[in-house]
Amino acid sequence: IGNNSYGFLVTPSDRSSPLRSRDHSQLEQKLRRIALNTHVDKISNEVNTLYQAVDRVIDELLKFNADNICLVPKYLWRKLINLPLLDHSRLFSLAQNVKDVSIGLICTSLTAQDFCALRKEMIDRSCEVEKFTVLVPHGLDKAVLDASFGVTFDD
Repeated sequence: IGNNSYGFLVTPSDRSSPLRSRDHSQLEQKLRRIALNTHVDKISNEVNTLYQAVDRVIDELLKFNADNICLVPKYLWRKLINLPLLDHSRLFSLAQNVKDVSIGLICTSLTAQDFCALRKEMIDRSCEVEKFTVLVPHGLDKAVLDASFGVTFDD
């Protein structure tokens, strides 16, 4: 660890010992303070479920300057988890701050146009992101290919 560059793992607690609301609030404040002047090598967050307090913590994590951010469901084989809070504005804020984004949660608020705009920024090199991987709702993958490249599929 050096040069104000850190890597850390955020693991939400399980149901048997949930964090209290006050603890989430304190964690948010600390993350916000760290994000102001610290570059992070890698942020990795294993998500059990999303609820308001976890949403707020993830929202703070998305504001970091980092080389790599990885959000994954804790039990991928059991169920997929929606991540509605990653919308257009958060997507482009994230693209300005992080080089490698890997989100194993379904980004339900993003549209094909959002991905086309992100692709354009990546090609123009007007953002920091170099690699971007997310799960999308059924059918959005085809809509992105159609909007970006004019590729259509016969069902």
